[in-house]
Amino acid sequence: MKLKKRSFKKLFLPLPYLFPKIFAFRLPRIIVVETANTCMLKCPTCPTVTAMKRKAGMIDMATFRRLADQIDWKLDKMDFGYSGEPLMNPRIFEMISYAGKRMIPTGFDTNGMLIEPFVEDIISSKLRFITISLDGTSNESLTKFRIGADFNKIISGLRKLCRKKRALNLEFPIITMQLIVMKHNEGEIDAFIELARDIGVDKVCLKSLNLNIGFWLSGEERENLANMYLPTNERYCRYSLNEEGPQFKKGFLMPCIFPFNDMVVFWNGDVGLCCLDFNGRYIAGNVTEQPIKDIWRSELYNRYRKLIFRRKLEMCKECNFTEDVNEVIALTEK
Repeated sequence: MKLKKRSFKKLFLPLPYLFPKIFAFRLPRIIVVETANTCMLKCPTCPTVTAMKRKAGMIDMATFRRLADQIDWKLDKMDFGYSGEPLMNPRIFEMISYAGKRMIPTGFDTNGMLIEPFVEDIISSKLRFITISLDGTSNESLTKFRIGADFNKIISGLRKLCRKKRALNLEFPIITMQLIVMKHNEGEIDAFIELARDIGVDKVCLKSLNLNIGFWLSGEERENLANMYLPTNERYCRYSLNEEGPQFKKGFLMPCIFPFNDMVVFWNGDVGLCCLDFNGRYIAGNVTEQPIKDIWRSELYNRYRKLIFRRKLEMCKECNFTEDVNEVIALTEK
């Protein structure tokens, strides 16, 4: 019998957890760098602005250099983001340029509020990827979820960035406009794609809403948010609703590959296990105190990997790790 690609992946995913020491020798392909853990918006499902208990801060150049100088293997990407708005760190483009000189591809997601004053920096830093989260085609639609955002301000900066890239005939950065599909904006998908085409971005990403970001929401809070934001279009919803509240659809709970593929580095140098552990409850080491390869291959990290596989950590119990949540539409030819 011929296995489908997805079925084959399901068979493969448990292997790293059965042989963690062997698979840990494959160094991370993505390193997520927290440039800052603060944001100017108040999105209701974001723990950064509703449940952050860690001290607020920004990664400094000394810590970043200590990290970047240790990377002597091929990375798919260094992602400058994580829990806050990356452009709130005034030295982010110095870091991106530093990484670029070491042939490390870089990218980040942004709410777009600070794009306009940084257009020249985005272009000159040799950034490879940028995703702008713009969840609507009007200010009214956008601010129903991204509370505090300014639609016209974001569009103005995005248009200037795209014009600058076209004027210089550049391949990078790849510019993506992202829509989290929700109840109030699911009727705007076609208009969103046309807006993106008019602005001149390279791609559109249609993303499903995640209500299980870590373990800070109570069941009642999650159910209230589900009723408020989950779309009726099943194609863009990873949940089904019943008397017990929002439940993951069949097939969405899969073994997590994150601890074998991605490394998270907090602004203070701490190494976390997961992109959803916003408060840094589970720390495997610190890049200013230990070599990152030693941290990645440590007994502590391997113990955590086994607990993640068995969903024994609190943050894992209701996590719905899956790759099947985004639809990406290319608007430009390469």
